[in-house]
Amino acid sequence: MGKRNFYIILSLGVFLTVSLYLYNGIETGAEAIAKRQQYVDDLRRKIGNLENIAEENGRTIDRLEQQVKEAKAEKNIDFDEEKEKTEEKDEEEKEVAPVPVRGNRGNMEHIHQVQKHHQPTPPMADVCGLRDNVSVAHSDLQMLDLYDTWKFENPDGGVWKQGWKIEYDAEQVQSLPKLEVIVIPHSHCDPGWIMTFEEYYSRQTRNILDGMAKHLGEKDEMRFIYAEISFFETWWREQSEETRKKVKGYLEEGKFEIVTGGWVMTDEANAHYHSMVTELFEGHEWIQNHLGSKAIPKAHWSIDPFGLSPSLPHLLTSANITNAVLQRVHYSVKRELALKKNLEFYWRQLFGSTGHPDLRSHIMPFYSYDIPHTCGPEPSVCCQFDFRRMPEGGKSCDWGIPPQKINNENVAQRAQMIYDQYRKKSQLFKNNVIFQPLGDDFRYDIDFEWNSQYENYKNYLNT
Repeated sequence: MGKRNFYIILSLGVFLTVSLYLYNGIETGAEAIAKRQQYVDDLRRKIGNLENIAEENGRTIDRLEQQVKEAKAEKNIDFDEEKEKTEEKDEEEKEVAPVPVRGNRGNMEHIHQVQKHHQPTPPMADVCGLRDNVSVAHSDLQMLDLYDTWKFENPDGGVWKQGWKIEYDAEQVQSLPKLEVIVIPHSHCDPGWIMTFEEYYSRQTRNILDGMAKHLGEKDEMRFIYAEISFFETWWREQSEETRKKVKGYLEEGKFEIVTGGWVMTDEANAHYHSMVTELFEGHEWIQNHLGSKAIPKAHWSIDPFGLSPSLPHLLTSANITNAVLQRVHYSVKRELALKKNLEFYWRQLFGSTGHPDLRSHIMPFYSYDIPHTCGPEPSVCCQFDFRRMPEGGKSCDWGIPPQKINNENVAQRAQMIYDQYRKKSQLFKNNVIFQPLGDDFRYDIDFEWNSQYENYKNYLNT
């Protein structure tokens, strides 16, 4: 009896469990079906909305097409009317006789009768008030005219590939004033090129500016110029008050000079003048606030922008910059200017002839701003006077002849070599002053270069 009751209870338990499971399954399935139905309803509603939007867009397009057709029709009508007026005016002008001879009063009266019907064209100043003070600038050389006369050819000039073989009379130059050579160490630091700004700064630019702070104090006659304030500001934030005071002293003494002083060395080919103003303002404001007004640049350093814009010298003269060094000029332009010794000039814009926007400019005559292309026309020779390219410096000359350290035994021969380059370069200018930039991209990032360039140029070649 007990076993029987047990089995009955067990059966009832199993039955209830199965029933509950089936009930829950049915309820869960119903919920899933309801959710799917809700999803389908939402999807249908969205499709309906999209169809309504598409219909509205279609109506909008139809209206726009109709407006375009009406505008074209109206334009054609205006054109026809204008054409008719022009033809009538042409016919009237044909009736105007040539200027009469003295005393021919009858013809003169006829001319006046015809001309009195003409409506004079209003002066441009009435249309644009900005033209009130505009004048055509007078210049000795107008580039727009020269472009039509120069032949942009590419002859092989020999060692000066884009120019010609420069020669001079060794005896005749003895009677000329001695050459004055200005050697200026520099380092061109691109904020954006192959690496990121941060990578360039941490790997090279920090070392360059650290070296400047160190070596300008150790070397009495060492000089250095620098342009990119974006890098300089980053470096300045890391410096102690002692280092900052020291660098300000270099600026006051003229041992260190900031050139242009823009946030970057701005592009001139594609940049809008608003961007040029912004980056120049940013740099000069930082200089004024952190280095003082005496550090505001007076010289413009444009060695790597591709293309030159007349807008920039106008902006620079407004910022009290008076001098400029330019490099990226078409080799045909350089050659033509060099032929007539016109590589130094006052750059005047087309607008205005008062002389205020004139910028005293110097164009580097040769291919690039690196040392192989700045001492003279023969890069294989000039490269031998880039003492960073000695074996210890980790760089080499592309022409296969490395520099030699200057000593008492070779100083006369080496001095004659570089003098020959300086003298040939001087044949392209009207005076006896030669400018030699001494640097390249991201140079002076190791002590070896600071020491080797200074010692070889100052202690030997300059004696």
